[in-house]
Amino acid sequence: MKPIFLMLALANSWITDGVPGWPAYQHGEFYQSRDDAAASHTADGLALDCRSGLVIGGFLETGEAAVASLHRAL
Repeated sequence: MKPIFLMLALANSWITDGVPGWPAYQHGEFYQSRDDAAASHTADGLALDCRSGLVIGGFLETGEAAVASLHRAL
């Protein structure tokens, strides 16, 4: 159990409160998060853009839309 907690803690540690789109991500507004983060043109913003896109393409969309979201995330 400890390795899983440590892995999750490290995976979430790179996010700072100053990244545009992070509050939307925390509230489950992944489309808004993706758009805000991409517009920031920062490394952290683009990483959050990718993360939001993976959630959207992996869980919220199906078919062609899911493929497009996952390709955008890459």
